[in-house]
Amino acid sequence: TVRVECAGRGLFVHRTADEYRVFDARCPHKGTSIPDAVLKGTRLTCPGHGWVFDARSGDCVERGDTALTRLPSKVENGALFAFW
Repeated sequence: TVRVECAGRGLFVHRTADEYRVFDARCPHKGTSIPDAVLKGTRLTCPGHGWVFDARSGDCVERGDTALTRLPSKVENGALFAFW
């Protein structure tokens, strides 16, 4: 999982053997931007209120109850495109 900036928007990108999963890097709780520094293994912890997310699935696994927003994406000619 890596965090990237695209057109001024933070995104987390997780690659599996079969696909790329792209998530909005804003916490669904209060919209806090989640920096790459909080990625520990496969867990992301929002610096705002401590919600913890699984970086592979986007699921909230501690403290909260709402997953990261997964964005539609596709790979075309070797480039990854995400849509929001």
